[in-house]
Amino acid sequence: MENRAIVTEDNFIFADVTDICSSHVRRVELWNVFDLYEFIEKDESGSLLETMDDIRRVLKDNGRVCIRIGQLEEKTTKSPIDVLNELFSTTLNMGN
Repeated sequence: MENRAIVTEDNFIFADVTDICSSHVRRVELWNVFDLYEFIEKDESGSLLETMDDIRRVLKDNGRVCIRIGQLEEKTTKSPIDVLNELFSTTLNMGN
């Protein structure tokens, strides 16, 4: 599975779904299930994408469309990548 994890300096995890959003059908599927965000590199934050036009703009500008996963607990022994891979393989299974 492709590594979709974006882990910020403060251990917040985003899942990069930019490649999935390149397909109109998949983009609509994600839009119907999740809040989608543009990941802002300079301050490691997400800006809510409120319309399909917002998503198309991010894709056109070569930005990153993401899903907010949440804060990684410091006490976990799993890596952020393992947490994200488990999430995608068990609940989303977007590749099939």
